[in-house]
Amino acid sequence: MTGVLPLLSVVKGTEISYLGGKYVITNVIALDKVLAKNLDSGTLETLPIAELRPSGKEADDRETQKNIDLQDVSSEDWEIARHKLELIKPLLRPGAWGSAVAARIAEQSDITLGTLYRWRRDYLDTGLLSSLLPVKREGGRGKARLQDPTVEKIIADNIDNYYKTDAHPTVAATLEKIRIECEAAGLKVPHYQTVRRRVVWSAGREMTAARYGEKAARELHDAIEGQIPDADWPLGIVQIDHTPCRSSSWMMNCANRFCGRGLPFRSTSIAALSRVCICR
Repeated sequence: MTGVLPLLSVVKGTEISYLGGKYVITNVIALDKVLAKNLDSGTLETLPIAELRPSGKEADDRETQKNIDLQDVSSEDWEIARHKLELIKPLLRPGAWGSAVAARIAEQSDITLGTLYRWRRDYLDTGLLSSLLPVKREGGRGKARLQDPTVEKIIADNIDNYYKTDAHPTVAATLEKIRIECEAAGLKVPHYQTVRRRVVWSAGREMTAARYGEKAARELHDAIEGQIPDADWPLGIVQIDHTPCRSSSWMMNCANRFCGRGLPFRSTSIAALSRVCICR
């Protein structure tokens, strides 16, 4: 069964998730980009809308569910998943569910309607019983969950002293160095996704400056102060740009079908706040 992405509201003030980080949208600057504030570092960043995800516990739970090793799931957890499936079965039959049915199940089971609908959505997205397994929380967003602090220290040192350099090493190359050091110390080698998450948590202006220079960090993360007064809301000010087409072409007047040779202009209206092309 094909999974369905959760709905995302792309409006000013919406809390979102991007590459594991938490952001709040401050402006929609284009049809495919938003300007958002990183809640951890406080920096403004331009983010692609296509890669944004809803923020919050539900998004984290789904990502955690994907990485579960089913061989380690206890029989008690499987029993909990089967119990959840029994509860939502009346809501899975086409035309056989509604708010009254859901409210009755929620009241009898002492759970909230939101929880019940979330279980139903998670199961319909995957069709797998494992999507209803309870999520084990051992830390939080941006918190380390490895049991061995020595491995954490090795990961942090390699990110700071190897990945965060202008040589632009990849996460895979960083993991290889971590693997060599862990095996030499007789420690368990961390998973690729573990190292990648640590890199994502470290991402930001400082990371960009270390890898690509201050100029790139300034262009990517720092807000560009505008010079247009009173352009504080969408369509508050619309600019008209007339650009000559640098090649001769035949022009036709649709009213009298007159053809004449000349240098045409292309006129485009642009919203001053978002820089979105309105019409041309």
